[in-house]
Amino acid sequence: MSRQPSPGAKAGRYLTNSIGLGPKELIRLLDELDESAAPPGSVVRAHARWPFRAAALPVAIVLPGGSTKRILLACRNLSSGGAGYLHNAYMHPGTRCIVTLPSLSGAVEHVEGEVARCQHRRGVIHEVGIRFDKPLEMREFVAPDPMNAWFAPEAIDPDKLQGTLLHVEPVAADRAMMRSFLRDTLLRIRTAETGAEGISMATEGADILVLNHDLPDMSGAEFLSQLAGAAKIVTLITSSRRDDSIAISVARSGVLGFIPKPLVATTVRAAISEGIERARSGAIDLSSQDGILSQVLTRLESTAIELQTAVAANDADAIFQLCLQLKGYAPAVGLVDIGQLSELVVGALGQSKELGAIEDQLKELVVLCQSASSQRAA
Repeated sequence: MSRQPSPGAKAGRYLTNSIGLGPKELIRLLDELDESAAPPGSVVRAHARWPFRAAALPVAIVLPGGSTKRILLACRNLSSGGAGYLHNAYMHPGTRCIVTLPSLSGAVEHVEGEVARCQHRRGVIHEVGIRFDKPLEMREFVAPDPMNAWFAPEAIDPDKLQGTLLHVEPVAADRAMMRSFLRDTLLRIRTAETGAEGISMATEGADILVLNHDLPDMSGAEFLSQLAGAAKIVTLITSSRRDDSIAISVARSGVLGFIPKPLVATTVRAAISEGIERARSGAIDLSSQDGILSQVLTRLESTAIELQTAVAANDADAIFQLCLQLKGYAPAVGLVDIGQLSELVVGALGQSKELGAIEDQLKELVVLCQSASSQRAA
């Protein structure tokens, strides 16, 4: 796997994929495929798939003799173990290829793999699943919504869940539930009811920390601030609240992720599994998420200005592109309202370029972007 600077396409242009669909038509097709897909959890996979929509990404097919043929494929989803593409022809399983993936840093990764499956979808369109030779670090490519359960493992081996878990939770029922969810693992579970007690226990050592954001004596952010100088532990935040203040706090704190309440066994086990894997590999420091947050909030400020300009010019195409971008990156810092409103506008403009019907939504979207960007200095 090699990394190079992103080629950086010019604004307002997109490359044509092999199935000949532009952004709007591709969105409709992908939405239809997602709606008809098997519900999450009904198919157990080694790696969970996440949306990774791109109109055209380069894929180099390795030909007999070692030469390559470059094609542009529409991308549907991505996992740490592979990616799903749409192509206008059948591709034989076992075909070697090198895929190009844009990372959040702006660079691109060239990843080697092979075709694992090819399924006919409609007309000439086939869905191609490419399995990577080596797993990706998903958080380098997809900025997850910190307020949703976003964890890479899907198939969990309980025998591999070993080590010490510290659960700082004032609610007895949730402490009991956590033990129940992990009863078939080899984890040693320690519990604390207050922040002060939890900090004391954390300094004694733990592989993973599950922390309630709403403690009786301090907030989760205060807990992590006090703990920072004493210990470095892979951390997961839990809460029954999902407001923007918690979203920003979670994104800034460098924790692994957020587990919403009420707790769900599959989510808890996936989160713990990824946390334990990170603890073993030493990849504990996730402070780069704060950099992602800063970038997104800065980007929202400029997007609000561009959106106002596009609305004043009655430029439906520019609005569509801006909202398509917002729909993709706003959830990365828990700004669900912006993501949902952008999705509504994209859907409406996909059907008609008439702006009158969505005038109020566009005004609200500008206000939300301005409000969120003002939190950069908070």
